[in-house]
Amino acid sequence: RHIDRLYEPWMFWVFLLLLLSFTFVRFQTPSFIALLRNLIVNYRLARQEISTSEYPGGREWLIMWIPSMLSISLFLYLFIISSTLFVVDAGISLYLKISLAVSLMYLIKFMVMSAASTLSLKTDLMREYRANTILILVISALVLAPLSIGASLSIGNVPRSIWIAGASLFGLLYLIRLFRGSIAVLQQGVQFYYIILYLCALEFLPLLLVVKAWMGMYQA
Repeated sequence: RHIDRLYEPWMFWVFLLLLLSFTFVRFQTPSFIALLRNLIVNYRLARQEISTSEYPGGREWLIMWIPSMLSISLFLYLFIISSTLFVVDAGISLYLKISLAVSLMYLIKFMVMSAASTLSLKTDLMREYRANTILILVISALVLAPLSIGASLSIGNVPRSIWIAGASLFGLLYLIRLFRGSIAVLQQGVQFYYIILYLCALEFLPLLLVVKAWMGMYQA
């Protein structure tokens, strides 16, 4: 789609919210930033911090949760409106719908986690899985934010390298989370059959429900 620039005035407030949120957490709760760093460079230490601290919980989680949803949704929004694969009306209305869909997907995921924790009585396992999900989500949002800025300010067609970099980094972080989650489940002595059920329930079911709802909304 040939347009001069994807940037819209309302995006400024999204970028500002991302900046303010990260700056606040960076200076007010440096332990949270250290946990994000350890999740990438020293996962053994990160697991220990998760198991012995208040995580996941605290104000920094809530402060970073909403901006993370907005950041990931903005990257998706920019890709959709710049692609010839989708025929949609650009604007804040579409962006809010995408944000709602992404948030709904993760809310369903966390609800399934809570149910699985109650039924299996493996609260420590679900605690680690939930913490990994949230932390990887925050890291993904931080990675995608500068790419979204670059895409929105690009003159003419957005360089394909931006979409490739965003999709690759997000996909890599997602695979890391799946791998670590599977390892954590195996270490708890859970059979491989139940791991497949866990992955279907925690990873694929929320996505399928949201996609179905999205398609139904546009068909209507």
